[in-house]
Amino acid sequence: MLLRAFLLSLFVLLFVSYGVSDAQTTGQTRNNSNTFQVFDGTVFDTPDYGSLGGCSVSGQMQYSGGTMRFCNGSTWRNLDSGVNNGGCSTAGQIRRNTTWLEFCNGTNWRKINPTHIDGACLNEGASNNLCNDGTANDAAIADTSAQWRWRCDGLYGGSNSGTCYKNKPINGVCTNEGASNNLCSAGIANDGAISDTSAQWRWRCDGQYGGSNSGTCYKNKPVNGVCNNATRNACSAGTSNDGAIADTSVYWRWRCDGQYGGSNSGTCQKNKPVNGVCNNATRNACSAGTSNDGAIADTTAQWRWRCDGQYGGSNSGTCAKNKASCSATTISNCSLGAIASGSSTGSCAGGYSGSCSYLCNNGAWSANSNSCALTPVNGVCNNATRNACSAGTPNDGAIADTTAQWRWRCDGQNGGSNSGTCAKNKASCSATTISNCSLGATASGGSTGSCASGYTGSCNYTCNNGTWSSNSNSCAFGGGGTCTGPTGGTMFNNSCGNYSGYACDHICCGGTVYTMNCGAAHTFDGICGNDCSSLPPPSCKTTDCVAGAGVPGCNVGTVSNAYNPNTEGMNCTWKCNYAGSSVSCSSTIPAGGCFAAGTYVSMSDGSFKAIEEINIGESVKGMDGAHNVVEEVLIHNFEENTLYAFNGGAFFVTAEHPFMTEEGWKAIDPELTINRNADFVEQYGKPNVLKVGDVLIKENGKKMLIETIESRDRYPTKMPVYNLRVNGNSTYYADGYLVHNK
Repeated sequence: MLLRAFLLSLFVLLFVSYGVSDAQTTGQTRNNSNTFQVFDGTVFDTPDYGSLGGCSVSGQMQYSGGTMRFCNGSTWRNLDSGVNNGGCSTAGQIRRNTTWLEFCNGTNWRKINPTHIDGACLNEGASNNLCNDGTANDAAIADTSAQWRWRCDGLYGGSNSGTCYKNKPINGVCTNEGASNNLCSAGIANDGAISDTSAQWRWRCDGQYGGSNSGTCYKNKPVNGVCNNATRNACSAGTSNDGAIADTSVYWRWRCDGQYGGSNSGTCQKNKPVNGVCNNATRNACSAGTSNDGAIADTTAQWRWRCDGQYGGSNSGTCAKNKASCSATTISNCSLGAIASGSSTGSCAGGYSGSCSYLCNNGAWSANSNSCALTPVNGVCNNATRNACSAGTPNDGAIADTTAQWRWRCDGQNGGSNSGTCAKNKASCSATTISNCSLGATASGGSTGSCASGYTGSCNYTCNNGTWSSNSNSCAFGGGGTCTGPTGGTMFNNSCGNYSGYACDHICCGGTVYTMNCGAAHTFDGICGNDCSSLPPPSCKTTDCVAGAGVPGCNVGTVSNAYNPNTEGMNCTWKCNYAGSSVSCSSTIPAGGCFAAGTYVSMSDGSFKAIEEINIGESVKGMDGAHNVVEEVLIHNFEENTLYAFNGGAFFVTAEHPFMTEEGWKAIDPELTINRNADFVEQYGKPNVLKVGDVLIKENGKKMLIETIESRDRYPTKMPVYNLRVNGNSTYYADGYLVHNK
């Protein structure tokens, strides 16, 4: 490529204009109408640029394979572009000699004479007075302070150039602290040559045209005035100006002026010295200076402190205020007498033992030591009352009751020992006749009775705290007995066993004996001896059957075939018989939540009564202060064998009984409540689960947060539990809790 570029430059030199009539020398070249021609000795011939073939005419030229060749008469030879190195030997050879193009005529080098050469400047060359063409003329144009100047004159009639120049060297010169950064008095600013600092912009002014570079140029960045209030008239930045702002009685004041265009500060100030002055009217107070409570130790009678000077001021002496005295009092079971100050040894209060000592400091007692603790209390039974203790806390569930006794334990307190077994005999049962079963008096336990006169079968009852409950009863009417004599009227018919011919308390009608009084009262129809067809039919009582209490009985007629299963949810069955007719009766033993014996119930008169001692017709306290009358006392056999307690109290209630809470009725086992009390669910909806965190409603507007619910399952299955059926709003208070009677 370099060779090709050189050859092209030769074409430019060769393509100078020659007239056709110019002198001709073999090998001479000319430009004829933009066509390059070579004189071959006879005519100017256009070089052959075709394919390389044999040559026959000396001086003939052609371009092939990137190389310009000429013909020496027999062989194509490459053009010689070297310098003048002596004589030539091959006609047509071309070379550049200094600034001239020459060709060989076979013997000598001959200059190719152009018609003209225009002068052309070589500006900013290696030196001044250089030309690309023509001849440098230094005197033609005067130099300036910044440039050397000359002209390149044309040759052979060519034109002269304009002004040629070369800039003189310029040394870089900084303009520090100018209107802006990166300014130079001479040279060119080079901002990246030198790094800025936090305080200055920095750069360099580079020299031009071979001139030297400057050193470090700079301009200070603006500095805003910043106060240093730790020292009078001091600045963290900027220049202090003490006269800018007037001092006050408390402060020295000044201003910090900005630098290099930065802003001034606001008011700078430093406190003048303040000497400490005591204010003994108030503890740890100063009229001047700062209170230092720890500088001087208090005494038992005085608080003491010092008022420290400020801002270089002096400290006060000892400041003091007298402390208040302490009154006699009892703290944490330690009895203390009045004292002005200091330590006092007290004595433990009644029921407590140990020692105690307190410190009086300004009317306030603080403990030095206090070991007063409750004296241990051993549990002591009080067998006169069920679940009572002369000392200690009753624990009803600790010992199981027997059929003859209630039993419990009195637990010790404060580390005291527990009692042995506490016991109270249950009430005995009087002699009585229940459902035609005659029973003799007994203290407790089971008793076999005998069927009443005129009845046959067997019966057995249990006495529990003065109450009979049936184990079995099959007594049924079977005739017999005697009549005391007629009381008036006529007999019903003429055939009735021992009673024929009499109209008395045992009346014979249709072959069956019935009890009636035909005295003056005329109990049934007013006419003693009336025909059987006019007597009313037998009918059953519809009240609930109570576990362990026989059967409800008859409204008309007498009971036979009585059966009480003593089990909640099961049916009592019996028959009502009258005037030759009978009807079968049935009643379900109602289920419901119940309470253990000893649970106290709030009465309407403000007193309390154990639930097992309450009688029908008594008035109990209900919700919203209602006075609800007891309609039934329900006694159930304890089937689940588990009782529950709240917050460590007595075990007293079964799982299904509803309690009133802040969120409505709840039970420990609501599913059991639903199964056994459909009428409660129909009225109030399904109760929610009673759990820890619920708040129970108690008597007199009190409430109790349930923290624990405990259970105990060591109770005998035959132990009776109790519930009340009351009128009004169907509620009462058991052990202080508002409960429903379902």
